[in-house]
Amino acid sequence: MSKALHLLQKPLAVHLLVLTTIMSYWLIRITLLPALGGDEAEQVLFTQSLQWGYDVTNPPLYSWALVSIFAVLGKSAEVLIAIKLMVVGLLYITLYHAARITLGPDRPLDWALVGLSPVLLFVVAWNAIFSYSHSLLNGVFVVLSFIALLRLIQNGAWLWYAVLGVIAGLGVLTKYSYVMFLIAILVAGFTLPQVRRALLTPRILITIAIAFIIVTPHGLWLISASAQMHDAVAYKMQMGKDMSYIAGVGKGLWNLVRAAFAFLSPLWLVLLVVFPAFIRKPAPTTDHHIDFASTLLARTFLGVVILMVLMVLGGATQFRPNYLFLLILLPLWVFTRLRVEDMIDKRRKIYGGVILAGLAISALGLGVKAVSDPWNCKKCQHLVDYPAIATELRARGFKGGSILAHWYPNPLPGNLGLEFDEARIVSTKFPTLTPPLPSDANGQCLLIAISADQGGSDMVNLSAQAKKAFGLNIAHDHPLERFSVPYLRMPGKHIEIDYVLLTPGQAANQADCR
Repeated sequence: MSKALHLLQKPLAVHLLVLTTIMSYWLIRITLLPALGGDEAEQVLFTQSLQWGYDVTNPPLYSWALVSIFAVLGKSAEVLIAIKLMVVGLLYITLYHAARITLGPDRPLDWALVGLSPVLLFVVAWNAIFSYSHSLLNGVFVVLSFIALLRLIQNGAWLWYAVLGVIAGLGVLTKYSYVMFLIAILVAGFTLPQVRRALLTPRILITIAIAFIIVTPHGLWLISASAQMHDAVAYKMQMGKDMSYIAGVGKGLWNLVRAAFAFLSPLWLVLLVVFPAFIRKPAPTTDHHIDFASTLLARTFLGVVILMVLMVLGGATQFRPNYLFLLILLPLWVFTRLRVEDMIDKRRKIYGGVILAGLAISALGLGVKAVSDPWNCKKCQHLVDYPAIATELRARGFKGGSILAHWYPNPLPGNLGLEFDEARIVSTKFPTLTPPLPSDANGQCLLIAISADQGGSDMVNLSAQAKKAFGLNIAHDHPLERFSVPYLRMPGKHIEIDYVLLTPGQAANQADCR
């Protein structure tokens, strides 16, 4: 253990450890659990075209990045999963570098312990392997914003004002909740003389101008979709439910506490057990930079909590753990409160051992899931053989055009989007998102769903959605055709696919979706 912790004092070792962990996730996913989950599949739908906005509940930066990367590397599950896991890796690495800047040059082991701490967040060590996109990128930009602000305060160069503007603008485009972090850290900063001096200068106009330029195009799109935004926010935050105001506030506060504990677990408990000294007021140090950073972080966290409570008072009753990536800097704050006498080697070794065990358990757990899923999965969403489904559809006459696919119980639309470059995909989950047809696409219309017997859709629902998406008038009793495909590594279990294929020029089955 001592040798391993000694290696963690070397930056190269930390970066290689993160890379090895991410690569192990990726290899297991693409070989044993290759189908996309819900959040991943959504991105395939969004990246069919470059737009100022896609879904009013999330900004478009993650999707824009994927559009660019797909244009170079091609669109595939391997690339999409790799990009998502690279963002997970960036979360570790940016936090590591934030610790280097904050804790100073004499604590290299602590840099690593802080940087690798997210493995003790269940949402990062497990959920992020299958879910999340915008939230992960949001966490990265929260850390980058803190780094940029520290650098700006340290040297006040014009460059760092510009960098902060770029990061703030792009941060808003990762997830709207980033605005709460930005407000909280700026308000917290104004309570500290060092930050006030840095921000109350004409140079801050550079920051504001750059951030404004970056955010404005999507902001204008969002204004044009304001009606959808109101309904989406009310649905996401469960606002306007049939309950009294007091009951709604109580429910909102309870769900906020639950989400915070879910996001921070088990990290908060490990930190409390291993380093209980952080909960008491630390003794002053000769390194005023550490004391300053600690105070800034503490007041920023307080600001975030106050803003979330204000959301509850405004009617929000639902919070999910991934909304709390605004607190990703918590382990850094804890280490700014620890002094040399608190950080005895034995405690460092315990915490380092827990972190290394967490990295190993995370990768091992993924391997166990991959091996055991064929025996105990329910939806089995990562074991659906979408290439086989696409092959069968081509054999049955689909040559390209428009696909309207039902989303549940598995994300069929996004996964089909990886298989059919010659088609546009419209999903029942995002019925207003209708990308342009590929230039060489024909007018075929494919309505497709997992069978109603397996929790999917029936013809009544598909025909109603086809009316909304393409203006097609299809009888509710139009016959569905069906085929089945075995799940990957599950030869005894099949997924049943229902579809209707409409082809221009065929009198018995005619429609044109161009």
